[in-house]
Amino acid sequence: MYREGLGRRRGVSLALNERVFCANRTLPVPPDEVQEVSDDVVIPMHNEIRVHFDDYHVQDDWEPSWMRFDHADSAIERSIHKSSELYVNLLDEALAEVATLEKARAEKALKQQLISKGSEQSGEAYASHQATGAENTCEPSDATTPQQKPVKETQETNGPFAAQPLWNGIQATQNSPPPNVPSTVNTDNPDIFGTGMQCEAEELKAVNKDEAMSKSDGKKDYVPDNTYTQHVDSYEDEYMALRSEYEAFVQNGDPSVKHIRVDIAKKINTTVNTLANTQKQVDNSYTTLLNIKNQYENEPHVLLFLVFRVIEAVLDCCEPGCQMYLNPKSVWPSAHLIRGIMSFHSGCLAIYFTTMKKRCPYTIPRLYQGTDEVELQERHHYSKHNKNTYFKKHLALVRLHLALLVVTEDTKGAWGWFASFLNACTQNVFKLPLSGVLVTALTIAGHMCWRAYNEQFAKVGLVQSTAVVAYFLIIA
Repeated sequence: MYREGLGRRRGVSLALNERVFCANRTLPVPPDEVQEVSDDVVIPMHNEIRVHFDDYHVQDDWEPSWMRFDHADSAIERSIHKSSELYVNLLDEALAEVATLEKARAEKALKQQLISKGSEQSGEAYASHQATGAENTCEPSDATTPQQKPVKETQETNGPFAAQPLWNGIQATQNSPPPNVPSTVNTDNPDIFGTGMQCEAEELKAVNKDEAMSKSDGKKDYVPDNTYTQHVDSYEDEYMALRSEYEAFVQNGDPSVKHIRVDIAKKINTTVNTLANTQKQVDNSYTTLLNIKNQYENEPHVLLFLVFRVIEAVLDCCEPGCQMYLNPKSVWPSAHLIRGIMSFHSGCLAIYFTTMKKRCPYTIPRLYQGTDEVELQERHHYSKHNKNTYFKKHLALVRLHLALLVVTEDTKGAWGWFASFLNACTQNVFKLPLSGVLVTALTIAGHMCWRAYNEQFAKVGLVQSTAVVAYFLIIA
């Protein structure tokens, strides 16, 4: 019984009351309280054995409510309910998310059915289009490849991480028309083997629309059209020649060439996807690319493939769900990586500017003019169904472009961008994303321009305050 007394609650669990505890203990009774009778000794009721609670061996002063089984059962039920409530809530949230995913999957399946139905109806038109050898066939690239003479490669004299202003690499030329080729980059599944992908009716329709728009670009129905944009357009011919060489290398069916392409593509994807915002990681990523460049230094086609793949892989990180789309700060290591490969090939600037121009009209900038709001939305590939992804994607590209101007200390290029963009905002253009683009650009490159131009650039602060108010009114 001594052990049971030390157990404290053991008697409670057995539903033993105080009287049972007392009866099981043999405590001495004073002799004067025992009746003098001849029969057996009888203890009177008023002299019942009592437990002295000052004895440290005995602790039987439990609350009476704990002695009831019904109270214990209700306490257990409450504890089970409280402990399981968290898991029930998690399960409800998981089921709701599953229901949302199933709904999205059903909508996607319905959309695919509609697309397949439309492709069957337009099968004859598409077959005739392929028979005529049109240039609308979707390749794993962002432009067609006219036959032009390749550009000779020259060696860069500066180091790979030296601050080389991008504007200094631009050669002044005459006005050149904008590109008349569509952007059909496949960001989800790039075809590194050069086999191409089969076009569907919707993709073909988009290509035809882009070609029709590009033909109208020759009328200069976009703003701004100044020295800055003309210098960027001057890269078009060089880019097309380099693109022709690149696609010829990609479509080469030699097994050894295929092996080189696959090996380089894997290393590039791993390098870009693991890029982090630390100096050590940027150095490691650049070292990996530099080792590839040194390994194939005597093969210009491989170096050209390397530059194309790195730039496209970095720009792909601005797509919905990718690194720079989700994390605005990740543009800085990517900008440093692009700056590092500028010395790999003399055509790197042409590849970067032209590819960026085709993906985002706000990085040059190039804003189409018009009075019809619906037409302007179509020309900028905007719709109310994709407005969230549209804004985030283009703001990520603007962030990357301005970050590259900052890391290369290209103050002249940054000033040219701000001047061109602000002048274009006053025209009849698609104004919905302008405030967000301006705020993003000021966040990235505003400090550098203010240090370089002081009061001249401080005037942009008036525009910034107005843009911030307009931006929050739009998203409200």
